Amino acid sequence: MNTPAADNSAERIQKLLGFLEVDPGNLTLRITIADLQHASGDFGAAETSLRMILDMQPGHAIARSRLAGVYLSQHRFDEAEAVLRGLDLAVQQVPAVSHNLGLSLVYQNKWPEALAALEAAAAGGMDDAENLTYQAYCLHHLGRTEEALVKASAALERAPDDRVQGYVSLLQMDAGDIKTASRTAARVLERDPQNIDANLVRGWWGLETQEIDEAQECIDRVLAQRPDDPRSLLGKGLVQLYNQQTPEAVETLQRAVQGMPQSPGAWVTLGWAQIAQGDLPGAEKTFRDAIAIERSFGETHGGLASVLALAGRADEARESIRKARGLNKEGFGVVFAMTVLMANSGKQEAATRLFGNMLLRSPGGTGGMTLIQAVQVFSRRQGRKGGTLPVLPRRK
Repeated sequence: MNTPAADNSAERIQKLLGFLEVDPGNLTLRITIADLQHASGDFGAAETSLRMILDMQPGHAIARSRLAGVYLSQHRFDEAEAVLRGLDLAVQQVPAVSHNLGLSLVYQNKWPEALAALEAAAAGGMDDAENLTYQAYCLHHLGRTEEALVKASAALERAPDDRVQGYVSLLQMDAGDIKTASRTAARVLERDPQNIDANLVRGWWGLETQEIDEAQECIDRVLAQRPDDPRSLLGKGLVQLYNQQTPEAVETLQRAVQGMPQSPGAWVTLGWAQIAQGDLPGAEKTFRDAIAIERSFGETHGGLASVLALAGRADEARESIRKARGLNKEGFGVVFAMTVLMANSGKQEAATRLFGNMLLRSPGGTGGMTLIQAVQVFSRRQGRKGGTLPVLPRRK
């Protein structure tokens, strides 16, 4: 957010307030005082000063735009948006005003509108790292990950910053290059061991490479700072699944699903954990919920097929296998369901025990992915399709 550069000293503010007693109608002086109060963190006083100006001159454009800036600092994003949209069109087109409008929209998750406002600011001449970074956030949320990576990388070139570089590593992972992302994240963590995005990337890299201790350490660092971060909860649940802490995994994954309800990868991971726990009715409901969210994700049908096979509902299982194979012939759920049908013939207790052994080996001795590997891969890939991005830093 662009706030006016100012001397933040209390002495300076007090001196100007003394001048104001002599010249109370000096609106320029009042603006200067409000700017100093805002920059010093005294948002209440800044708001009061600006409202006094607006009482004297309701259409004062500078006071209104400054008031919106105070609202942004107070996280009153909807009020900031309302004030900025109420400005004359010519004023709205001022790059700093467009930028702040973009920020007010970003924090309300109005991604297309936010991107348009931020791009308007850039087109008007604002070419700084902050604007580019927020454009990247918008593009990322809109599923335009490669474009987001270009913007974030450009921001990093203009102003080297560990927070932005950590975010670049996250974008690299979401764009499908987790090896490069892991290297980028490692460099960030050398300087900033608590960096949230870099720890998230290294956590997922640890899961993918079966370095479970490192994965857990990195994910725990994220959750210590953001206890409800859905992506990290998903990773924690996978660690717990790997360590066969099944009840704990189910609880953790339920929290992850609550945080990203539109991510079929999270739902499917929860479903497998429920199978491991022996809760076939719960797993069936979870997989059916995942199918309702996205019917074209093969692992949801494969997971449902596995539940049905374990429950001895062979005909229904075969129908789900058929659907799953049409989407992904090599999905873990397909292979596992077929293995259960062949090996157990509906013997639920024995088949459930079989599942526990499958956690660390490929189904049917195929030499393919283990369950935990499959879960890691499709959960990470599905994560970028919705609702799993880091929370934007709160402004002070």
